[in-house]
Amino acid sequence: MKIVGYLMLSRFHSSATMALLPIYGAVLMGSPSTLHLSILFFIGVLGYCGGCALNAYADVEVDKFSRIESIGYKNPLVFGLLSKREALGVCLVSLVVIVASALLFFPSILPLLTIGIAIFFGFMYNLFSKKAAGMEIFSSISYATFFLFGAASISANITFPLVILFLVIFAQNMFEFSILGGLKDCDHDLLVGRTTASQMGVRMTNGIIKIPKKFKIYALGLWAFYISLIILWFIVLRTSYSYSHWNTLSEILVAFLLVILTYSTGKLISNPSIQKLRKAIFIQIPLSYCVIIPAILFPVIGAYVILFAIIPIIWFISFSFLLRFLIKPHRSPPQRKRLGDFQIRSVEG
Repeated sequence: MKIVGYLMLSRFHSSATMALLPIYGAVLMGSPSTLHLSILFFIGVLGYCGGCALNAYADVEVDKFSRIESIGYKNPLVFGLLSKREALGVCLVSLVVIVASALLFFPSILPLLTIGIAIFFGFMYNLFSKKAAGMEIFSSISYATFFLFGAASISANITFPLVILFLVIFAQNMFEFSILGGLKDCDHDLLVGRTTASQMGVRMTNGIIKIPKKFKIYALGLWAFYISLIILWFIVLRTSYSYSHWNTLSEILVAFLLVILTYSTGKLISNPSIQKLRKAIFIQIPLSYCVIIPAILFPVIGAYVILFAIIPIIWFISFSFLLRFLIKPHRSPPQRKRLGDFQIRSVEG
């Protein structure tokens, strides 16, 4: 069933986190209408899904060697659910609709420039991410510039809080792609590609990820940079906005979450097993995107941030259940690169 392949290819169930980035930029710069935010969200979903489709296309030969059953993501091109041509079709349609939507609704120079930069660096990352170390900087620039696109759709002003949040998103994605992503794929990247983790000597032996000292220093350095930016954010806000006890509570919440994530980061770089890595990823990404960013925006936009925390969670749960309903794993042990790994339920109507 093609719908299953397309949902897996685009990772549609997790697209809401990316789609919120331009919305964060827009609400930081003003009070956009519901229609304005809906258009940004639509463009965000397309940007994420198109990027994932291109990534699946570019990494299909790499993913054939991946221990996909232990991590959770399954490249549908490896299993034959979709063809490479169909994956490129998703990329092309997404690109055309994004550009057309931007031209129609945000025809000013700055929004078009920022969305163009985000698309360019997204393409660069997806095409070259496994070919050289450090390519995660492209994805981080793409994500952060996508946030700027939302801000530019409201105002051309460049404020200090805008710059800091841009850097927070950049640092957050650098950590996700170079540390979490590098560890997740370390079992096969060494065989068929080059990444920051593989070039720094990260290896997997008997299901345990061996992490050298220099990679630990790199990971902790990125994490320290991320925390420093969040501290700077609250310092700037205290001088720019009137503070109430609710704002102080948001600081306490963020500090508590950072303690949890710092502990998780320590476990992450302490030679984890695949199971511990999976748990760390499920802790790091939802808390970073769905809780910390809304919490640090609370002093600026108030209780509306609760929606930004709830929407991606509901989106993820809903479409994950849909995907599980459509895909029924066989009870027999999975075999790689074969369509027989999945039994697609027929859906009438």
